[in-house]
Amino acid sequence: MKKTKSLLTLLSLATIIMVTSCDLVEKLTDFSFESGYNVIPFTVYPSDAGIYTFVDTVLMSDLEELADENGGDIDNISEATISETLLEVTDPGRTLDGFAWGEVYMSTNEQPEKLVAWGENFAVGATSVNLNVSQDDIKAMLKDDAYYIRCVGELSEDLLETIHLVIKFKYEAIGQI
Repeated sequence: MKKTKSLLTLLSLATIIMVTSCDLVEKLTDFSFESGYNVIPFTVYPSDAGIYTFVDTVLMSDLEELADENGGDIDNISEATISETLLEVTDPGRTLDGFAWGEVYMSTNEQPEKLVAWGENFAVGATSVNLNVSQDDIKAMLKDDAYYIRCVGELSEDLLETIHLVIKFKYEAIGQI
């Protein structure tokens, strides 16, 4: 009986060690990082109320560089998602009043356009808004050397003066070494 009890204790201890060491190995081989802000400045000139494409630009991808800096490899990234997107007015004293909504799309030459951020009903007097972000995987787009960002939105009233804005977004990636 004493032998059986000792054996059960030893087996329980071995099981605990195996389970915790598997978790430790997984934690040691996982990596994740968040990019810094990608900043896209743009200008909206006096316009009538309506729907417009405000930004249509190409950005160079930094995914491979960031993966290397964080101890990983671009081929071992399992997922990348937009973590935050901001729309900000850069002109002092100006607001987002008159902007009804905005959407940010991402694509590459090989990947179709995907809605990655959006917002509507901005607060009166707002100079900056956090847009809603999609949890769709954008890894394939970021693995390309370059990707396209397009911002579409609606002016709910005539814009009488030029306004300068920026879209700022960052993404996070996870993978295993």
